[in-house]
Amino acid sequence: GENSRPPRPMPDLSKASDEVLAGLLKDPTLTVRVRAVNRLAERRATAVVQVAMDAEPAAPFLQAYGLWVLERGGVLLQPRVTSLLKHDDRLVRVQALKALAERRTWTFEAPLVRERLRDAEPYVRRAAAEALGLHPAPENVTPLLELWRKTAADDTHLIHMARMALRDQLVDETIAQQYARIVNPEAHRRLASVALGAATPSAAALVLEVARSQGADAAMLRHMIRNLPAQQLPEAYALATAAASKPPKEQLPLVRAALQACQERGIGAPEVLQTWAGTAATAALSGTDKGAQQEALKLARDLKLAPLFEAIEQLARSAQAGAEARGAAIDALPQLDRARAVKTLGPLAAGAAEPVALRLKAAAALASIPTAEARVQLLELLKSAPQALGVPI
Repeated sequence: GENSRPPRPMPDLSKASDEVLAGLLKDPTLTVRVRAVNRLAERRATAVVQVAMDAEPAAPFLQAYGLWVLERGGVLLQPRVTSLLKHDDRLVRVQALKALAERRTWTFEAPLVRERLRDAEPYVRRAAAEALGLHPAPENVTPLLELWRKTAADDTHLIHMARMALRDQLVDETIAQQYARIVNPEAHRRLASVALGAATPSAAALVLEVARSQGADAAMLRHMIRNLPAQQLPEAYALATAAASKPPKEQLPLVRAALQACQERGIGAPEVLQTWAGTAATAALSGTDKGAQQEALKLARDLKLAPLFEAIEQLARSAQAGAEARGAAIDALPQLDRARAVKTLGPLAAGAAEPVALRLKAAAALASIPTAEARVQLLELLKSAPQALGVPI
């Protein structure tokens, strides 16, 4: 525009003195500040930076970027860290926490970082939670739970960081074991929800402890069956089948979670789960709830539940069932038993009394079965099929 000014040229930092570079840590341009940090760190000019920071303790850019030079030079020590974490400007506090987070090990840092979880600024609290997530310790769990509890529901970023930090604590088996039994039900439930992200036996044991008193949802069941020690699996199965008295629509997500977890663990589903799955799915298939019916069909198809073949075959043949349910049943049959499916799908595709759309569905399902019997059935269909069916075949 008319009043615009040309961009300020980038200073040549390669020829600048250490003192000039330290001054550029206050530059309004981020790129200049970052390049100055890198130059000073390469030169190990920590003494110059310390002098500059001591001379202008209130300068936020100088303090926030100067501390990185000191950290990379190994001279960001406890007294200065303590001072920086209490600086009036949140940028300084955030950068100090990020520098501490990157340290491999901590000595004095943990209490100082936990204290920042109560900082007035949410950005600082988030940086503190992130740092604690990288340095798990039993003492971190309660303050992180408190941070989560007190954070407003609309601050999703801070809640997400608190949850991730808690999960990272529970990856440590010792910490997960320590917090498997706590008195506060709300805190216990919160821990169980983040333990789902820690694929360890101890995290699964924590989830099991919560499930014993508060019940288990599908995600909890899946996590327990995938990760619990083998000797504790029967208890997880018992918690799953305890849902048998619920309506089929509520049982089916739990059935799917339990059976899928067995597959993912590489074990066969025990008889108690197979019986429960068959009963729940059969009840859904024969019921009036279309949503539960569709979920049962999808479950049978995805997990190849062969014992459900007869119930699904009956639904596919039923003229009283809706077109959507019959079509889904036809799609599921080849996944359960190819040989039996051929014998069912052939007559359905050939049925003159059946709607053309359903006959097409049956023919397509038949075509998906790569056997000689299926091809014979399709060729036989061509002899008497109407044009609307014969052309797709």
